[in-house]
Amino acid sequence: MKANANVIQFGALDEVILRVHPPVIRSRKAKTGNGEMEAGTLIAYDAGGEIVPYKPGVAPEGAAIGVLVRNCDTDDVEDIARYIVHGTVRYSKLQVDGHAPTESDILLLEELGVWSMRDPMN
Repeated sequence: MKANANVIQFGALDEVILRVHPPVIRSRKAKTGNGEMEAGTLIAYDAGGEIVPYKPGVAPEGAAIGVLVRNCDTDDVEDIARYIVHGTVRYSKLQVDGHAPTESDILLLEELGVWSMRDPMN
């Protein structure tokens, strides 16, 4: 039998989660009126404990808690956010305020136990 231990077969993956490490996913009410939050968005709690987009340097949204794993329409369509709090995500899908995350954002995620990886085929 010939095998290469350095090759990982990924198959069909979620858009955000890389299954190289078992993910821990949570669900919580998203704050209404924030429009469509896209999968890959770093998220935080607002003052009332609801999910909102992470905003660096803005209290209380300045404390990232995870990464949204599915799109979440907060305008009366879907009010439950599903997010990863531990595991591995695709770097190319991460975003903060519509932009790629900074190195500080990546370090924050790592402190939470969420590691980002470059896409395996790139």
